[in-house]
Amino acid sequence: MNTRLLSLVFLFAVTVCSIACHKSRVSPESTKLNAPSGFDVSSAMSTLFGNYDAGKQLSYYDVPKSAVIDLHGSSFERGDDIEVRPFWIASTKEGDTRRVILLTYAVPSTKDYAPAFEGDEPFSCHACAPLIGAAVLVESEPGWKVESSRTAVTQSGGWGRPPDSVRIVHVGPRRIGIEITDTDTGQGQTTSSKTLLVPWEGKINEALVRVVRDDDKGMCGKDSLPCYSNRKKPVFVSGTNPDYYDVVLTLSGTDITESDPIIRKHVHGTERLQFRNGTYETESKQGDTTSVERFVAGASEVQK
Repeated sequence: MNTRLLSLVFLFAVTVCSIACHKSRVSPESTKLNAPSGFDVSSAMSTLFGNYDAGKQLSYYDVPKSAVIDLHGSSFERGDDIEVRPFWIASTKEGDTRRVILLTYAVPSTKDYAPAFEGDEPFSCHACAPLIGAAVLVESEPGWKVESSRTAVTQSGGWGRPPDSVRIVHVGPRRIGIEITDTDTGQGQTTSSKTLLVPWEGKINEALVRVVRDDDKGMCGKDSLPCYSNRKKPVFVSGTNPDYYDVVLTLSGTDITESDPIIRKHVHGTERLQFRNGTYETESKQGDTTSVERFVAGASEVQK
């Protein structure tokens, strides 16, 4: 086994340990939201989850047994009790129609998820990524109605807290999506991924997930692995689908080989994806595959 593979195995071991061994850093206090004028967060949460405790700013729910999200290797199982909190809200307008997008994050119920160490907050380890839910509500008479929603669409964040970077993007001339950027640093390696959520036929789909940045600046050097840094820049472009843009990702930068000795190399390539039946599918791909992509692909095969 070469040094690169050994380092990946070690990183995996540290990640597993962080679930059970790492001390708490963040307490799960409620997030304050600036709701758009005329929009009631409490009412929206009650509509989505059937209840809302305004004092604790959370809803009690179960992980949907019909959830399409892959929970393999996570801290969640279908049917588990969870506590759901709103964490991001934005208003947008398409023509004369006003819409509000609401994102939620869910953690295991405190009565079911005990901390590893006395004094720790429950579900507050490095690898503790909440379940993310999303809803699009449209202004109507009276009040607001749910246009699209999914109570568990992806996992994102860490330490029991949701991701910090969320924004609305235009995925078509008259279509919107939600882009979540998640950055994680561990053992000197920093990796950023983007998740694209797209409303589709009354649901919200995890339409695309890609690693967009990867580097080892925190552990490389003269007596260690070569330094590398690469990125994939996503751009929305017009394609054959008149309603949804294509996504083109352009890879640039450097990576390291899996050979022995390990060396740094330049990488480049492009991938074009087209929106079909609610998700983005690869239309064409050329150029290099990064080491983190190969590692993720290998881990997926092991899980199968």
